[in-house]
Amino acid sequence: MDAKVSTLADTALAGLERLGQSAAECEFEPAVEGRLPPDLRGTLYRNGPGLFERGGARKRHLLDGDGYVQALALGDGAPRYRARFVATDKYRAEQAAGRYLYPTWSTRVPGNWLRNVGNRIRTQAGVAVVMRGGRLLAFDDAGQPWELDPDNLATLGEAVLDGSVRLPSYNAHSRIDGRNGDWILFGQTYGRHTTAHVAVVPRDGRGAVRYSVALGRSTYLHDFFVSGRHVVFLVHALDFAPFGMLAGLRSFIDSLSWQPRLGNLAIVVERASGREVGRFEAPPAFMWHALNAYDEGDAIVADFVGYDEPDHFIGDDAEFFAVMQGRQGVAAAPGTLRRYRIDLARRRLDETTLAGGYHEFPLTVPGANCQRHAVGYFTHGTRAGTNLHSAVRAIDFEHERDDCFDFGPHCHVGEAVPAGERAGRAAWLLCLVLDGAAGRTHVAVLDAARLADGPVARLDLGHAVPLSFHGCWRPA
Repeated sequence: MDAKVSTLADTALAGLERLGQSAAECEFEPAVEGRLPPDLRGTLYRNGPGLFERGGARKRHLLDGDGYVQALALGDGAPRYRARFVATDKYRAEQAAGRYLYPTWSTRVPGNWLRNVGNRIRTQAGVAVVMRGGRLLAFDDAGQPWELDPDNLATLGEAVLDGSVRLPSYNAHSRIDGRNGDWILFGQTYGRHTTAHVAVVPRDGRGAVRYSVALGRSTYLHDFFVSGRHVVFLVHALDFAPFGMLAGLRSFIDSLSWQPRLGNLAIVVERASGREVGRFEAPPAFMWHALNAYDEGDAIVADFVGYDEPDHFIGDDAEFFAVMQGRQGVAAAPGTLRRYRIDLARRRLDETTLAGGYHEFPLTVPGANCQRHAVGYFTHGTRAGTNLHSAVRAIDFEHERDDCFDFGPHCHVGEAVPAGERAGRAAWLLCLVLDGAAGRTHVAVLDAARLADGPVARLDLGHAVPLSFHGCWRPA
């Protein structure tokens, strides 16, 4: 299934500085090249960091920046594009002051170290966006989600979820079971060791449950696995030493270190109750994102993108730092597609690599969440040494084949969001593509069954948009 990967000598990256360029609120009708499919009716939502400068201070890392939600409405007349910042308490306070008041993931508040003492990080609501029960919610990896008006993107306030299952903090990633509509959310709190908190909310909101899982290490998680019967936390070999941050001397990211000697630990609990089933050791691997997980008899199959080390994320010249300066930086370890098979009866975890090369932002169709998936969709890198990808790839697990389209050497591609389903597969894929050489972003519409043919339509946004992280599709 592996596709050809070129070296950096083959092609040079362009427009890296635009990835960390601040955005602006806007609303307009984008120009369309090609033909929009008549059955593509709904709204694509995207979320990611969009504001990187205030009062002469600039963020250090690609993950920093206040939440910037985009919406592209298709199907009734001309397409309509909107983009607005999430007006969190942090955003409004700093907007009024004209300067940064709170530390973020990588950037301390300018000035005296006393301004950074304690855990003062506040949510920026700038990683993921979820549509649930007609409500549009923006999530980060800290604090509570924020609610937006799904039509005009106005910020409605901090989201109030069911008080009986309200978590002390939420992570950006959750899962909605494609079979029964259960919504499984998690968050984490930090102490001597990290604790994960889980809420399982049925479609009708009745009978929701909440529980906590002690991870046994001080670490940071971004995503997790959810199958039909289980929740799995992958505790990777990433150590969090909080004391320098609490003393105001280090940022959160600077307090993380990769410790491969620790290895990975997969903690399995029953989804319905939180009862621990077992802990399984695995080789060290860093995970941003899980593709999906499902039960297979007495085993759990869990697919994810894994790195031998997170050198693109942490370290003095990590790529996510360097791009904020318009440079390449270090990203030697590729994100390969991996599979855990956790045999609960035999108390054994086996790991295999399903696809080498550079991958990220794995998704399957919503109807396959927590069930066996037929296809996975990914951003894909065709250049070695960078986790900034130029291609979209589909891997068909049932037929052991793949399909791919590369937008070109100077393009940076965001998560490809499935829109519509056909027999367990996506009908269309929608992704934001920043052409670094041209300094413009467009939304590409791809036939998910014929990726190699390229986009059937492109919607030109007329300007560069920062690289957003996650999105969702709301059918009309």
